[in-house]
Amino acid sequence: MVGGRNYEESQLNRTVVEVRQPGSAFKPFVYATALGQGLTANSIILDQPINIAGYAPQNYDKKFRGPVTLKKAIRLSVNVAAVKLGQQVGIDNVLSLAKNMGITTLVPQDDNLATALGG
Repeated sequence: MVGGRNYEESQLNRTVVEVRQPGSAFKPFVYATALGQGLTANSIILDQPINIAGYAPQNYDKKFRGPVTLKKAIRLSVNVAAVKLGQQVGIDNVLSLAKNMGITTLVPQDDNLATALGG
């Protein structure tokens, strides 16, 4: 479990000590917030290019799928859909749910749409 390039230089156990970005593992909080607000797994979100005040998230494969269900968007880990959904449900509500579910490492700088992607 000890990580790093050279154990002799650093014996820090990064597995249990380091705080790292959760990446796409944070997306379920976005979708759970949406479900809590009355959307369903079959609700549609449009996966298309967006630009929100200079923030233009991209999907991993650089492709857009058009209308997708929430179920498909989370299954495929579609970044743009997660950001749009985070904007729709309110990223503050997503953060509140994450805190209520035990996430303790959130900081004020997390109050932005990139958090929908675990950034």
